[in-house]
Amino acid sequence: ASTSTQNSMATSEIEADEVISGREEMQNRMNTALATFSGSKYFAAAKTTLNGSITTTWMSSEALRQDLKMKVDNLNWRFSAGVQSTLFQDVMTLDASAAYSLTTQTIGIIDSKNHLRSVDAQGKVSVRPVSRWELWCRPSYKGQDMASAGFKNYFFLDAGSRITLDRVELELQARNLTDRRVFSYSSFSGADLYAWSFALRPLEVLLSLKYSF
Repeated sequence: ASTSTQNSMATSEIEADEVISGREEMQNRMNTALATFSGSKYFAAAKTTLNGSITTTWMSSEALRQDLKMKVDNLNWRFSAGVQSTLFQDVMTLDASAAYSLTTQTIGIIDSKNHLRSVDAQGKVSVRPVSRWELWCRPSYKGQDMASAGFKNYFFLDAGSRITLDRVELELQARNLTDRRVFSYSSFSGADLYAWSFALRPLEVLLSLKYSF
């Protein structure tokens, strides 16, 4: 936990069609606290490792909105778990993880409470039919509350094949097989909730050849 004092405070004025942000010279105290609990277990007979963690982060500060001073608290809980395993006499490897996050923003003077949920999951499965040939796929998922669009879901998938022959490595990759073109997410910043959106590269196939001297 920590406490710091700043000589400026974030300000915002909400007009009909815009929000004007700035800073004003005024003492502002910020309190933060972080706690993490984690553990892992390796099962030798199954060649498998399981792990998990719980993290909580709390931040408290003050801000000015419409010339009204208010206290803003942000509390985040994150729960994550993962598994790494080698199967079928090292022919297949599996690496997967998932996390759930809940952020709660509380603005005291107006008794406002907002929530943001997010879910992340990703994995990679690799198969080696023979020692020099690898086939792999990498699925992933992202779900999150959006400011005005409810809970949005995103699915992604990459896959590829790699062949290694002495000093030569030939790899074929297919990226963004779901052909997702836009990704959006939301986040709290002080007393505000922001929504972000950016373009993604479309489905693409890449063939590469590497030679080691």
